[in-house]
Amino acid sequence: MDFVAIDFETANEKRGSACSVGIVEVKGGEIVDKQHFFIKPLEMRFEKINVGIHGITPEVVSNSPIFGDLWSRLLPFFEHSVVVAHNASFDMSVLRYCMHDAAIVPPEISYICSCNVSRAAWPELNSHRLPILAHYHGLSLEHHDALSDAIVSAQLMLLAAKCLCVNSIEEVSREAGVSIGRIKSCDQWSPSSAPRKKKGGDDLEIEIPNDYDISCHPIYGKSVVFTGTLTHFKRKQAMEIISLFGGFPKNSVSRNTDYLVVGEQDERRFAEGATEVSKIAKFKELKADGCDIQLISDADFSKLIFAPSED
Repeated sequence: MDFVAIDFETANEKRGSACSVGIVEVKGGEIVDKQHFFIKPLEMRFEKINVGIHGITPEVVSNSPIFGDLWSRLLPFFEHSVVVAHNASFDMSVLRYCMHDAAIVPPEISYICSCNVSRAAWPELNSHRLPILAHYHGLSLEHHDALSDAIVSAQLMLLAAKCLCVNSIEEVSREAGVSIGRIKSCDQWSPSSAPRKKKGGDDLEIEIPNDYDISCHPIYGKSVVFTGTLTHFKRKQAMEIISLFGGFPKNSVSRNTDYLVVGEQDERRFAEGATEVSKIAKFKELKADGCDIQLISDADFSKLIFAPSED
């Protein structure tokens, strides 16, 4: 099995703000090369939330090459290999935006999402985020270190191929039901995706169109906590939905929480001023301290989840 695994970290919310990239080359089912490069973004604006995630500051990359100057060293990895990335919609969009901003005409690039493949290989897991999968398989991971993420993405693809009893990326694509994405130009591309359905009597069935980029979804990258009895979803279903769209379901409210979704019972208590559950009390405490946490009902949560697909 031959492929190249990659992972990008960005300086701010813009996809073209890559500040780090890890690349791992796999030949014959073995990792044969590992490379890491810091990148100096064209706009040296580092958001606090991004720095908090990966620890890269402007000082770290101040003497690093811009993407356009680094491209000659990256190109050989992309010319003849299928690219693997975990949540590939993000990493491949970073690549496209960086090439566009550097006026680079890319080669045609084929890629596949190891997160989608993992859903097919290990359906028993409720979450297929990189740290969850690394822990499940006993793999060493320093999450949001670009090289470490790329290494684990490569290891997961090799493990998934073994689980699916196949020996090539093309066979992985067929057995997992995950399409191989294509970048034909910076503005012409198709995603690596798959219909994702929950089956069973009580399970919620959701299908994401092949052309939908989950990184555009409002819940992508957001930390969500639930409290009380939900009326639109069962708690497990709601947490699966968050993971499905690239969010992070959490069990407790913290400074990193983006949404606290309140079920009907707790919403009534909150309105009447009765004894508050601990999550709402924590929300009030953090809100008073200036934290930007949004309190929403499960009805509003439902609208947040499904409204984008109805446009």
